[in-house]
Parts: sequence; structure tokens; C-alpha cells
Amino acid sequence: MQRVSEPVVLGGKSRSDAVELAAGGPAANAAVTAAALLHRGAVTLISAVGTGVAADVVRADLTACGVRLVDLVAPDHGGAGGAARGPARGPARGGVAGGDGGAWALPVATCVVHADGERTVVSPGAQSSTWNLSDEARDEIARAAAVLVDGHHPVAGEAALHLARAGRVTTVLDAGSVKAHVEGWLRLVDVAAASSAYGRQLGLHPSGTLDHLLESGCGTALVTDGPRAVRWRSARGGSEGAVTPPAVTAVDSLGAGDAFHGALVAALAQGQALPGAVGLACRVAAVRVSHASSVAGSPTSRQRWDHAPERTCRRRDHQPGERRPVDVTAAGRLGRTSRPTKEQPCSPASWRSSAPWRPSSSARTAPS
Repeated sequence: MQRVSEPVVLGGKSRSDAVELAAGGPAANAAVTAAALLHRGAVTLISAVGTGVAADVVRADLTACGVRLVDLVAPDHGGAGGAARGPARGPARGGVAGGDGGAWALPVATCVVHADGERTVVSPGAQSSTWNLSDEARDEIARAAAVLVDGHHPVAGEAALHLARAGRVTTVLDAGSVKAHVEGWLRLVDVAAASSAYGRQLGLHPSGTLDHLLESGCGTALVTDGPRAVRWRSARGGSEGAVTPPAVTAVDSLGAGDAFHGALVAALAQGQALPGAVGLACRVAAVRVSHASSVAGSPTSRQRWDHAPERTCRRRDHQPGERRPVDVTAAGRLGRTSRPTKEQPCSPASWRSSAPWRPSSSARTAPS
């Protein structure tokens, strides 16, 4: 990640004020945020990381932030359903194996954060990956309270949704942009969280985006729009509402949507009703953009969540035998946990499994 104070000149050379190498990506950032809001060991990231310098950085950052990693590139997960094989020669690309049938190349993004807090991201992504879920990943999803997917690692992501639905685990989609294969997943999604950019790519305004998501089969749809109100609507009972994020001075918008999704899934995994979950997500995203950080829930940022209004619960260490929440980046998911109310902080005795949250017609419109 490069931080710049002057406009970047395309085709020329520009000087950055600072550079950072850190774990990132939609699911990783969401997992780190959820872990900061819940407790250490409560969140698992299922993704393809592999080995190498960049992979070592990812592992170290996730460990420091209390996120458990299930790596689909683990040595015991080769063969069928493993890495997609790329061309015999040529550069390694995001989502395929390296040249000469070599090891998986972890996709690395280049992020430029401008002086006004806006960010530009260039990334190979992992949409061409063919990694499938390992047995360990399937076990994690079976024990989850909520599963978050974002369209990367599509084979693993779709398998995670089917498995979650079969186990009545709440499914959440990060629809930050239009991905053709993801449109077919909407019928498997309980809550679709779309950005305004997603709607614009379809030529739709926010209300039209909500209609599109619901008509495609998801249970509840919501649309974020930067500092403007987050609108949501449920297919069951037609309940709808809006939550206006707190007004803050944006310093760094990188990972704002990821922080929103991480907080949203953390709240839903605990059984919060949608209005309260969206409200918490808005507050957490506001905290995120108010501070410069390379990771949405980095150790320094984790301390700031303690001061966010109405935190979902206090953090504590994972207890042996406890079911974990999960995040799938590809498949991002939160493991099954208890469901305390938003007024009630969690206690050790409360972290037990219970029925997953489902959109309800009794949901009330959140105050704006």
C-alpha cells in the first residue's frame, strides 16, 4: 500500500510518503474486524494463502489480530479440487497456479491512498481460482453461525453457501461489484450487502438495486452508499428501513466496506436483528475511515473499536471446545456462537450454539 500526498501521474513516476505490506482483501479485512468485535479465536478465515514472503505476512497479521486461518493450499489438500493449473509458462496470475505448474501464487493488490482519504486499488483478485473446500473448511462451516462470501475463489465460495444453507447457517454476501457467477448465488443468500457501485454497474439506483437483489432470491437486501444512508429491505413481510452513518472526517477509506461487512456478520452471528446489526456496522465503518490503517482491524485499530458506541460484546480469549465463528473470502465465515441481545454483553456461559438468524417481518425500521 502506498500513501501519497500528490496526485499520481499515469505514465509517469510518482513519489509516495509511506509504504506498507500487510494482509488485506475483502474477507481478510472483514474477518479481522469481526475478531476485534467478538473475541480472540472467534473468527476463522477460509482462503488460499500458500507459502512465500507475502503469505508469511498474511499469516503473521491474521495471528496478531486473533483470526484463525484455514488454508486451502495446505499440503494435505492437493489433487482434485485443488489449485487450478495455469499455462505451462508465463507469469503467475491471481487465481491460478504459477508457471510450469508451480505453487499457488497469492494474489497481491496494489493500493494507493490519496491525501483526501480516497483509495485506488489494482488487484488480480481470485475469481479464476478453482480451489475447493477442504474437510477442515467444511467442518468449520458446519459449526458456523454465519458465513460471509465475496465472490473470490468461486468454487469454494459456492460450496460454502450450499453447505451453510443445508445446515441452516446464516449466509451473507459482500456484493461490492458485479460478478457474473455471483448473480447465481443470490438465491442461496440470506442477507446481500451491496455497494452503490454494484447498482451503478447494473444501471440501477439504490431502490432498484434492492428490488433486483430480492427478485433474484435473497432474503434481505441492503445498499451502502458511502456517507449516505444505508437502506435495507426484506422479502418477508416487506419490512424496510434506513440507517445514516455517523458524520466523521474521512482519513482513509481503504477497507471501509470490509469493516462494515465484518461488523454486520459479527452482529448477525450473535442474533442481533438487522436494524441493530446495520447500525453497528455503520458505526464501525465510521471508526475505520477516521483512522489511517493498513488493515481494517489491525492491532492499533482494535484498540479503537473499544471506544465505538454500543459494541456488540467484550472480547475474551477463545475457550476450549467452544464453537468458532468463520469468514470465507473466498469463503469468509463466522462460527456458531451464542445470540445475546444487543443490550446484553456476552459472558462465557452465553457462547453456545443456537438457531441461526433469519430475516423476519417483525424487524423495525432503524432510527436515522
